[in-house]
Amino acid sequence: RRERAVNLSVFAYVLSKVLVLALFAIFQAASVLFVLSLKIDFGFKGIFFESGLFELFITLYLGVLASILFGLCISAAVPSSDVVLYMILVQLFVQIILAGSLFPLKKTMDENVADALSKVTVGYWVMDAMGSTIDLQKLNETSVTCVVQPNPLANGALEPTCSSTPIDMNMKHEHTEGYLMGLWIGLIVHCAVWFGLTTFLVARQKV
Repeated sequence: RRERAVNLSVFAYVLSKVLVLALFAIFQAASVLFVLSLKIDFGFKGIFFESGLFELFITLYLGVLASILFGLCISAAVPSSDVVLYMILVQLFVQIILAGSLFPLKKTMDENVADALSKVTVGYWVMDAMGSTIDLQKLNETSVTCVVQPNPLANGALEPTCSSTPIDMNMKHEHTEGYLMGLWIGLIVHCAVWFGLTTFLVARQKV
């Protein structure tokens, strides 16, 4: 309200918050990947860049930024700061369920409805983009499960029995430039939509 009282435009007010949080988002995305790189080898080639790690950073950063803008929109829509905390928890569960990466929505409802609901969430675009960068479809097709069991023909000696075990991942994860770019654009659209809604909601608030 202090900013509005000195005739600062709503757009500039919201943008100032977004820019500061966007800088923190860089640190958040980089720190997560840094911690993971201590135990995971990210030395694979990406779709656009030689470094797959850099592509993962772009995806994660856009996802964090879209989530921040979504959070600002919730904050602007809810009048009480106490209610905001509960709303964030509710939307967190909604994101996890509707993203489609953990729960196969297509088995519980119409495929077109499930696809539309998944695309409303930020998590859907992030998970699909990350899977696209690391070529998760190829990894899934070449996955093998081995079971060690006694072989009666070899005096009961333990021998591994291996078989191909691809699973239904509920997402395409296409390892192509056009597909990954489309997912990045989807995240950018999320950012634009939530920024616009936040600006609209703040403009309707009384000084």
